[in-house]
Amino acid sequence: MFDKFYNIFTGSKKYYKSAFSIYFYSCVFSIIGCLLLSIITLFNINYVDTIFQYALLSILLVFVSLNLENINFKFIRQNNLIRHLFLCSIVVISGILSYTYIIKLIESSNIAILQYCMLIFSLSALFVSFNLRFNFYSFFYFVSNLCSISFIILLLFILFGITFISIDFLFNISFYDIYRIYSFCLILIFTISFVFFIGKVSLINHYSIDTKEEKNIINNKNLNYLFLIFSIFSYLYIGILFIYFLAFFFGVIDEKYSAIHLIIWFSFFGILLFWLNKSFDIKYFGKLFLLLLFVLNIISFYSIFIRISDYGFTPLRYFVLISCLFLFITIIFSYLFHYYLKILFYLFALLCIISSFGSFSAISISISSQLNELKKLELIDENRTRIANIYYFLSDYLSNGELGAYKEFIDSKQSIIDSVKYVDFDIKKIFNVKDFDVFIQNITFDTKNSIGDYKFILDSNKLIIYENKKVLLSIDDLYSFLIDKVNTSAIDLNYNGNNFRLHINSIKYDITKHSILSLSFDILIKHNNK
Repeated sequence: MFDKFYNIFTGSKKYYKSAFSIYFYSCVFSIIGCLLLSIITLFNINYVDTIFQYALLSILLVFVSLNLENINFKFIRQNNLIRHLFLCSIVVISGILSYTYIIKLIESSNIAILQYCMLIFSLSALFVSFNLRFNFYSFFYFVSNLCSISFIILLLFILFGITFISIDFLFNISFYDIYRIYSFCLILIFTISFVFFIGKVSLINHYSIDTKEEKNIINNKNLNYLFLIFSIFSYLYIGILFIYFLAFFFGVIDEKYSAIHLIIWFSFFGILLFWLNKSFDIKYFGKLFLLLLFVLNIISFYSIFIRISDYGFTPLRYFVLISCLFLFITIIFSYLFHYYLKILFYLFALLCIISSFGSFSAISISISSQLNELKKLELIDENRTRIANIYYFLSDYLSNGELGAYKEFIDSKQSIIDSVKYVDFDIKKIFNVKDFDVFIQNITFDTKNSIGDYKFILDSNKLIIYENKKVLLSIDDLYSFLIDKVNTSAIDLNYNGNNFRLHINSIKYDITKHSILSLSFDILIKHNNK
């Protein structure tokens, strides 16, 4: 038993050595990111937002470095000084640009979040494509290593969780301190595992894979049985989807929910299984399976095309269309060609960039499309709800001057516009409730409501909270206070020394009269005497 652990330990040295020799800059940035996140979790020092931005930057630079260090131009490869200067200059320039235009805005802009995520996806796809040979075994080797390391991280995550929960139960240590140590351990584990993973991946292209290991993996009977189970599930799932669409087509059932998202997730899952299956001499996922996926993809293409033609583009519909396009090309390549993985991963990276930057991005196309939809609609009461929805969508991205005419139309009507914002969460998982004296969930009222010793009054746009006839909180102009905070899940308040945490579940207000009609929220109260 000890020999096995010793062999794992001694065998891992070659992977870490490979990681630092081939992906030196990537490993360095991984360690820097680990240190920054550790500082945040352990010490919770000031300027946390700034450190968090630098942590995001280090993650981005890790993936930039991973791809740059795969470039093997002969001139650069033969001159170490030029190679290091080239890598450093590109990494520094990309870091400055990404920090200036994306990461610095990531907490206040949904567009910045989208662009950052798409950059990471694109760089990840490029890293995969650079490290694949023109065969399917290299892809299987890549995925199997990723799955095994992910399984180890998940197992350690569970074991550490059980340990720290037990310590908290036995010794009544502050949950916050336990959580910080727990997070610190997970960050270290993830960083160590990540460096180990890129060390193993480096063997795919830069060194030869052990042929004995390859033969043993491919001939593993357990994997054969696993693919048999996946194939049974896949064909059953395809059958369920076809039954649904046939029943809808012949009018047996009414379409209550869109099934496009089911087709998309399963198509990605099915293509992944098909690629992995190519590593084996097994026929569970053959060309019949691809033809069925192709038919499903045609259905999803048709459905999203109808939706877009009726209501225009939104970011979600845009990404559904892009996903369908990528799947359509992927299925054709998988059916007609033998060696295509590199090309498809390059295509995925390109689509990620196009969909998040420039005039063909999801946001730009959606704004243009919804503006056209808004201009086509007549300013009549029948179209009022749709105009209001489009207006609220565009108001997040355009100035008031560009939407002035439509705002006047919406405000000119006397009937009420209901704006309901739902926050789906379990408050006990977000806050340490035991640190508060009072926790009341699901308070919904339009005038008065009483829960135990607490009384809630909404009168003439004024919210008053009483405890045993003593005023705990009083907000005179509730509309002005809440209207800018509807999109936030939590609002921190302070009144007469008492601390309040308010979670808005839903709000109904009259935009013309600037008044709150009804309110639903959860509240946590910490008295000043404790």
